[in-house]
Amino acid sequence: MKKFLLTSLIASLVVVATFITMINITFANEIDSSPETRLGADKGYKSVYTPLSNLNCININEWQGGVEQECAGIAGFRVHLVDDDNRQSLTLIKNGKTYPLEFWRTVSPDFSELGKLIEWRVDADTDNHTISPVALIVRLKTSGENPSSDLVVVDLERDNICVVDVIPPNSDGTQNEIARSMANQATALNCLEGAPIIHEGIE
Repeated sequence: MKKFLLTSLIASLVVVATFITMINITFANEIDSSPETRLGADKGYKSVYTPLSNLNCININEWQGGVEQECAGIAGFRVHLVDDDNRQSLTLIKNGKTYPLEFWRTVSPDFSELGKLIEWRVDADTDNHTISPVALIVRLKTSGENPSSDLVVVDLERDNICVVDVIPPNSDGTQNEIARSMANQATALNCLEGAPIIHEGIE
């Protein structure tokens, strides 16, 4: 009986992993064919997506007014979604080190909710079938006196992984393009400790 249950569990995990991989490939293909990826294309970075939702994340810790969930990551990065007092953020774990991004400090202290996807900007080695994440982008919706739906850019290549930019919505519809452009050069940007840099648009 135990052997049967173990076999069934392994089969289920394989199905889930295959499904997530198919989602990533689908989204990556859509992104690659979009004009939004032409900005910063000289570095050859691609986009891979992982989900952030209750269906894809598992509760690992709960406390009064808060919960911490483990969600899908890539290339050795583990992702924890933290919801504390109706403010959401991410904590990344890599090689045994923990990097709390604390969006309530680096982006906004207002009530907030993360989007349903993480966009990973990756350096893809097609010959060896490997990817090296260089930055990530995630949407953060905030409420309060000035509600917004910002794209948060996180540099993954430096030793102290951190938020380096916050891209607000703009009138010309280039929010995604700006976020990818900033992600492509994330290592050259400073970590944000307070008020984010505001980008109104691009040429």
